[in-house]
Amino acid sequence: MYTKQRLMESAFRLFGEKGADFSLNEVAEEVGIKKASIYAHFKSKEDLLCKVIEKEIDTYFLKINKQIESFIKKESHVEAILKNIFIAMLSYYDSLHKLYFWKRISLFPCKGFDEALVEKVNFLSNQRYGVVKKFLIKGIEDKVIINQPVESITLSYFSTVHGLLYSSIIYKEEDLTVHYEMVWDNFWRGIKY
Repeated sequence: MYTKQRLMESAFRLFGEKGADFSLNEVAEEVGIKKASIYAHFKSKEDLLCKVIEKEIDTYFLKINKQIESFIKKESHVEAILKNIFIAMLSYYDSLHKLYFWKRISLFPCKGFDEALVEKVNFLSNQRYGVVKKFLIKGIEDKVIINQPVESITLSYFSTVHGLLYSSIIYKEEDLTVHYEMVWDNFWRGIKY
């Protein structure tokens, strides 16, 4: 089991770095085994990659969804819920490897990428989008947020998250996490009533 985990970790990192262009030889070398030994754990490179991608999708959405459920149970203020979701999504990316991996999936999906995984990511992403949109609508109804098209606010919300994540790739020497709270405050000032 330990070798399988190490193989998946190596493929995770290499996929983020190179996309599907990494080789099983590279994975085997990193893990310290012969390439043929990989086949004791995975049928093919595609099988390995699909398992890695599926595990990461499940980990990402499960972890953040649990946090969101917790925020909603503990907090009734729209701003606090939206801010906590915002920070949770950003905080998930605690390494550049995770960030590269997700940007690779979203911007440069590999050929033959399992359609079921694409649908799963789209479904879960749309679900999260809907949760945020629901709280923005509630904020407008409660006159906490300026009355404006909710679709525009929702897009602005997610664009801010993704912009910060891209900035982390561009300015990798700088720790942008110290700016998350202030960026949130700037965003919130732009939409609050």
